[in-house]
Amino acid sequence: MIGRVAWFDDVAGDRLSLIDRNMRERMAPAIDQVEGVIRVLWLHEPESSVFLSFTLAKNEEVFDDIRAAFDARPWISGSNPSDYPAWSWTAVMPAVEAALPNEYAVADGPVRVGIYRPHGGDTASSVLRQTVVPAAISSQGFVEGYWLEDRDADRRMAISRYANLDAMKSAAARLGSGTGFTPVPEFSATFALLGQAGRGKHASRPS
Repeated sequence: MIGRVAWFDDVAGDRLSLIDRNMRERMAPAIDQVEGVIRVLWLHEPESSVFLSFTLAKNEEVFDDIRAAFDARPWISGSNPSDYPAWSWTAVMPAVEAALPNEYAVADGPVRVGIYRPHGGDTASSVLRQTVVPAAISSQGFVEGYWLEDRDADRRMAISRYANLDAMKSAAARLGSGTGFTPVPEFSATFALLGQAGRGKHASRPS
């Protein structure tokens, strides 16, 4: 599996409303037609006005298929390409681990996003797989999680969704005290889930 992250700055107000419409009316229906898409999350952090798009796919070629599916659909009524913000940065990273949601109708709980610089090489990756991920998955209120690593760019990314803020805080305290794996993130914030899509049986778009 491989993940793609696109980061957009200054998304608020009318721009956020436009992205939300485009996401629901154009992007999600297109994604549902693409084979190989496992999970898509659209996230927003209101304090910093950051919008984040995360796509998990079977392989990198699926991203080209998604782009073709988008291009085949008309822009939503009253808009054109110049109305939409350009991404600030984007990255494609192999998925070290992925935990898809088991419940389809989970409330739109908070999503914690962290960006880290790896330390410890293969040892850190082993600790992540054997200790951190199992501990996160077994945390009360955990919904889904994705751990990505790009060794060429010296970057790791963790995306975890929980049923509520209390569950997220409890999991963070448990991971920090019980795993021996406490890297300081370059970036860490709590995002709201704006939308989701995917073709896998564990993924569904909210009505």
